[in-house]
Amino acid sequence: MLSIIDFTVAFPGLEQRIEDAATELALSPIELKMFRRFYGFERFSLDHNQPLFDLINTALGALVSRQPSLQRHLQVLAHCHTLPSVAPFGKEVVRLLRERYFDHRTEIMSVTMNQCATGISILGFMDDFLSCEQRGVILIGEKAFHRTIRLIENTTIMGEAATAMLIGHGVGILEYIGGHTSHEGGSSVISGHPDSGQPVGFGRNYFDFMVRHIKEALSKQGFDIDDVRHIFPHNVNIPSWHQIVNMLSIPRERVHTQNVHQHGHCFGADPFINLLDALGTGHLMVGDTVLLISAGLGATVSTALVRVSSAEIPSVRRPELGMA
Repeated sequence: MLSIIDFTVAFPGLEQRIEDAATELALSPIELKMFRRFYGFERFSLDHNQPLFDLINTALGALVSRQPSLQRHLQVLAHCHTLPSVAPFGKEVVRLLRERYFDHRTEIMSVTMNQCATGISILGFMDDFLSCEQRGVILIGEKAFHRTIRLIENTTIMGEAATAMLIGHGVGILEYIGGHTSHEGGSSVISGHPDSGQPVGFGRNYFDFMVRHIKEALSKQGFDIDDVRHIFPHNVNIPSWHQIVNMLSIPRERVHTQNVHQHGHCFGADPFINLLDALGTGHLMVGDTVLLISAGLGATVSTALVRVSSAEIPSVRRPELGMA
C-alpha cells in the first residue's frame, strides 16, 4: 500500500495584508469587506520577487536533507500545478530540480489537468505506477503572479506555498487508504478572465457536488463520516466549508480551516499545509483516519483517505517574515 513517507512545506519569506491585496487586485471597498469579514482572509503568503524554482527548491531541499538516500534512488519526480504551463519549454522547474538533486534515470512529469485537485488525485496514479521497491517525489507549488490567476471573483484570493512529498510502498508518516475523483463537466468552460464570470449554476451546485463526492469517497472505502477524525480542505474560504459541514451534519471543528486567514488559497498545497499544521500542534494521533480534499475549477474534486501511521512530525520551512 502507498505511503507518504515524509513531506515538507515551504512558504515565501513575505506576507501581504488583505488591504494591500485589495489595492493590488483593484477590489472595491465592499469586496474588501467581503473577503476580510465574511470569507476570513487577513493576510497571504506571497513574494512576487521570489522565483518559482526557489520556492519549490526550499521544500525539496528540506526533504532531501532529511532523506539523503533519495539522491541515489528515485523513480519519478512529478510537479503538480494548476496552470497548464509555469515555465518556458526546456526550463521547467521539475527538469531543473532533477538536474540539481537527481540523475537522468529519474523520470520527470508535470501533472495539471485536475487543477488545484491534482496534488491529491496524483496519489492514486502513483499507487499504481510505483512498484514495491520504487520511490517517487510529488512537488506542488506555483506563483500567484497576476490578477487573473490570483483572484477568483467572489470566491477566493491566492497565496503561495510549496510542498514536497516522498511516497512509496512501505512504512511512512501517512498510509494511503484510497482516493476518489469526481468531475462536473458542465462547469468545464472557464476562461479565467475577470469579465467572463463562472458558468451559470456552478455556485448553486457546488455544495451538493462537494457533499455528494465526500459521501461517495467514504463509501468507496467502506467508511462513514464518523470514522474520519479530521477533514483537511483547500483554503478557498471559511463560509463555504461551514455550509458543507452543516450538510454533512458534523461539527465545524472537524474541518481544519485555521490557515485560511494567514495563507490564503495556495493552489494545490492547501490540504498538506493544513495536515502539517495539525500534526505539528498535536491534533492528530497514530491511528487517526483523515480526509484530504481539494476542488479545482473545471470542475474536479479529489479526496484521499489516509491514516496516521507515525508520530514523527514533518518539517516546514519559513524564513523570518516581512511584509510585501
